[in-house]
Amino acid sequence: MQSADAILEKTFDRLTNLGMFGTDLITFCYEHLDGRKYKVTQGFANADAFERYIDSYRDCDHMDELKRHAKMTHREEVVIYGGKEELEQSSAMMEIYPPHVAKRLHGTPNLGSFGEPCFGWKPN
Repeated sequence: MQSADAILEKTFDRLTNLGMFGTDLITFCYEHLDGRKYKVTQGFANADAFERYIDSYRDCDHMDELKRHAKMTHREEVVIYGGKEELEQSSAMMEIYPPHVAKRLHGTPNLGSFGEPCFGWKPN
């Protein structure tokens, strides 16, 4: 988990330097769960914000580390909330989270159900 935590720290630092927190990303929170698991909550302002987030990785200086880490992970559940048209207009969303990978709930989510906005590690 230490190597995964280090990669996530680099990601948080990079996104902070890009000024994405509070603008494109309305929440970006990781927390440790039992048994070497993480819970990830990411909230984007809209589909364009998700596209900018994905595009930001093109210049990422630790992309090789991220790719190695991704090969070692398994997603148990991905749920995406948003308007049907909004989700379908994002080519990156459809590529990275196609319908067979991510459950789509159309409509506006209750952001309060995710807790307070968080950028980085969720406070205990």
